[in-house]
Amino acid sequence: MSSTQVLNHSPFRLEGDFISQLLTNIRTRSISWTSFVKAGCLSNENMSVLKSITSVNDQEDPLSRVDVLIKDIPTYSKVLFDSILELSNNNTKNLDLTKILLVILYDGLTYINSELFESTITDEFFKISKGNPYPPFIEILNSTTSNSNNDDENNQDNFIISILTAHILTSLLTTVPAQQPASSLDLVSLLFKYIQINLITSNKLQYRFLGIQLLKELLSIKSFRNIYISHTEYLDSLINIMLDKNIELQMRYLSIYCLWTLTFDSKTSQLLTTNAKYSEIIPSMFKFANDAVKEKVVRLSISILINFLNTSINSTNKNEIIKKFLLTNGLTIIKNLIERKWSDDELKEDLNSLYELLNDSIKSLTNFDEYENEIKTKHLLWSPCHKNTEFWYDNIDKFKENNWKLLKSLVSLLSDSSIGDSNLTQLYINQSIICYDLSMIIKVAPEVIKIINTMGTKTQIMTLMNSPNSNVKYEALRTTQLLVANSL
Repeated sequence: MSSTQVLNHSPFRLEGDFISQLLTNIRTRSISWTSFVKAGCLSNENMSVLKSITSVNDQEDPLSRVDVLIKDIPTYSKVLFDSILELSNNNTKNLDLTKILLVILYDGLTYINSELFESTITDEFFKISKGNPYPPFIEILNSTTSNSNNDDENNQDNFIISILTAHILTSLLTTVPAQQPASSLDLVSLLFKYIQINLITSNKLQYRFLGIQLLKELLSIKSFRNIYISHTEYLDSLINIMLDKNIELQMRYLSIYCLWTLTFDSKTSQLLTTNAKYSEIIPSMFKFANDAVKEKVVRLSISILINFLNTSINSTNKNEIIKKFLLTNGLTIIKNLIERKWSDDELKEDLNSLYELLNDSIKSLTNFDEYENEIKTKHLLWSPCHKNTEFWYDNIDKFKENNWKLLKSLVSLLSDSSIGDSNLTQLYINQSIICYDLSMIIKVAPEVIKIINTMGTKTQIMTLMNSPNSNVKYEALRTTQLLVANSL
């Protein structure tokens, strides 16, 4: 085969040893074509054409099949589409034949260099179906996902069929988006749901990896992103994968890429930069950029941070984002990144402009900004302000504002279940610091004791004297003694 007739790198080919092995198993299995004809799943005429595709010397190599397909793309496309359509309408779904047909189609879509041919398989499918090639694939996807059962011996067959069908639908949707019928948005919703339920939230790493790959392609289309971000649970699952410390580098890159596409939307960026649930996003972007070996990861991480600034709703919002960048040691990280060598000129420009912005803003940052950010992110640290007596005298009025609103936010972290579930160490640090801070506030403004008693905080602190953590126990004891002494 001529090397110019196939792609060295697919525009969208599923990655990973897991899926590669499944595909190889299907390509190399002996096929009893006549049994499919006898079962009424395939016509004699179509069988002859399909048999010529799979009767190649090197069955393991998909390029051998492509050698046959490119000789007459229109004919092979029609036979493939008609056979898949017939199979989807057949009440007794033949899983073996379905797998064989889908793998042939997968190979044709991902290994043929479409730039060298007047018409591609995708083009032919749209012609044959009069602009709507999706129904047979939707039928197959729905039937395999609904029939999938962990106790079913056909479960593996259903999985490979569903993932190949999802790949084919994704390829059709993203290759020629301008030709899509209006109903295609419903299909996109169906695909996002399939990816979320069956792949992204799976306990199997291989499934999650495949799900992220499908997401990356779908989210490359702007109109599809609106559907995705309308489901916050989808976004949360994506972020959980991205922040997982145990995932492989390629999976992290793909998850960062997906998030990057979403941050062009101002509402999504606003959500990610203001909602405490996503407080790890900004620090993580800086960490990914700082730790990354691959330039593409640095590029995306910095681009996400730039998008946060560019999509801010007003100057106040932008300043708050800049403040968060600074409080997560952003200036130092950007300075370190500038000193490294990069081939991407746009990345260099972004780093320089970000450095100038942060460097100009650092002067306006105060100790109280740092303290307030700790509370907002629910990650308290033993930063200098906590043990600085002057800090408490200078800022006590800010604690009193809005009926002690900031104090109430501080106290709420004593028993924050979300922190306890995800990071017990951080919960103990929070509890120690909160007890200490309350003791400082009591010394500066003894009237706070009435508020503490009203809120039931005194009981909480006394309970913490029995904490399994020695630091929490010590700080709770000190604060309890102060509360008792000032109540006499």
